[in-house]
Amino acid sequence: MDILSEAPKFIFECQKTGRCCYLRDPIKIYDIDLARWWTDGSFGTVFPHLKLHLTEALVPSEMKLEKTILKEEEKRPEEEQFDSVCPLLNRETKECTVYSTRPITCKAFPLGYNGESFVIRDLECPGIDKGFMTAERLKTIRTAAKREFSSNNRTITLLPAIHSLIMKELTELAMKEAEAKKRTNRQESTE
Repeated sequence: MDILSEAPKFIFECQKTGRCCYLRDPIKIYDIDLARWWTDGSFGTVFPHLKLHLTEALVPSEMKLEKTILKEEEKRPEEEQFDSVCPLLNRETKECTVYSTRPITCKAFPLGYNGESFVIRDLECPGIDKGFMTAERLKTIRTAAKREFSSNNRTITLLPAIHSLIMKELTELAMKEAEAKKRTNRQESTE
């Protein structure tokens, strides 16, 4: 294991508290996540929790994993201070149910990339300055942060186009259905 010889600026080891799954805003989902889930077969697990967010002009602006609202009577003792949780968190084990294929933003967390430099998104994350950081682990997290950044730009560009294609198909399907219904009604009225 290649441990960095100089103390890196960023040391992180997940403490598996689930804190990020409770406190973070709904997780943004990108094109890279959808493609991976479709290919590896986990799309069906994630799909029920996906929500497309629209602008006032009804143009899709982003896709997110909607959080599950915690009902007071169903909260575990350690959840008292939380209102919601990522739907993919196993609340008993504090592990992600799709960990091996989790969203790219989760793979990068708590590190982010703004196009110029890396930033720590959550300075209160219990894993910061814990454990040790190998060059390989640091490279993996940085790569995920950069991939999230580039995926964000692609997804913002692709979503309106995909939405338009889907709406076109739905409109054409509705028109075909309406035509078929008209034909059926005409046939019934002539009989």
